[in-house]
Amino acid sequence: MKRRYNDHSPSSHLEKQIEETELYQQLFLRSNLLLNKSQQATLKKAQVAVIGVGGIGGIATEMIARCGLGNIGVADIECFEPSNLNRQLFSNFLNSFGWRRRASDKKASIAAKRINEINPFCQVTTILEGINNNNVEAFCRQFDCIICQPDKESVKVLVHRIAKKYGIPVITASRVNCNGNRWTITAKVWDYQKQPDLPTFEETNHAQLLKYTLAELTPKVCQEYDQADFAKVRSRWREVIETGQTKDYGLIDQADATQVMDEYPDFFHKCHIIAPIANIAGAMASIQAVKIVLGLPWKEYKLDLWNGLTID
Repeated sequence: MKRRYNDHSPSSHLEKQIEETELYQQLFLRSNLLLNKSQQATLKKAQVAVIGVGGIGGIATEMIARCGLGNIGVADIECFEPSNLNRQLFSNFLNSFGWRRRASDKKASIAAKRINEINPFCQVTTILEGINNNNVEAFCRQFDCIICQPDKESVKVLVHRIAKKYGIPVITASRVNCNGNRWTITAKVWDYQKQPDLPTFEETNHAQLLKYTLAELTPKVCQEYDQADFAKVRSRWREVIETGQTKDYGLIDQADATQVMDEYPDFFHKCHIIAPIANIAGAMASIQAVKIVLGLPWKEYKLDLWNGLTID
């Protein structure tokens, strides 16, 4: 990368290279008290994709940029909305709700700008149309690992198919229903590089889609599947609320939950999230990615934010 940081920068290519190397070292000096120079150089060469740069994916993107990642891919078809402001790092009033909000301001393009503001040495690749069966292979196969945080389950299926084919580790951080507590989060890793025979996310969670080839998993097929999947989730949460199980899931009481359900019938099932939960989960995902890129041993763990417990 060739950059002039002021009007008095040396003119020769060699001098520019030296200046940039020194500046990079200054930017990540504090990191080098934890990671050695060889590991930092590995991070600078590494390539990590983040698919879905919302609540969890957004913080994961910023954290790996601040770790000095040299190549980051971001994919997200959506724009920010007002309901994103309670947790999504790259959202603000202007790009979510204000008069300057433009339909062309995709989450992926806003994330790319943010990455370059933090780490000018990072090369950013964006997919503004989101991941689909036509671009998933070309995009995903170039990365050392993938942080996969899309809203749609079908996108996760597409990503995992390609990741397994090319032996690329996939990381997903999420909330889990651990002993009925919705405040528990985990950063799960499917390490297809070291475990090529590992059952895929699709085989474990969405076996109904195995009958389709990649070419057959068209946007129409995926959309119909996602709609059916969302309907099941809505039905489950309606059951939780109507039977008064809300406290068991770390939610507000039944009366308030019923009001939310009635006011937002198509949305209530994914309302229960606040900034710390999403952002801690994203940070956990970024840690797993750094470990994988550096070849360090990683371990899956769960964090119970309600009771303050780490669960192996």
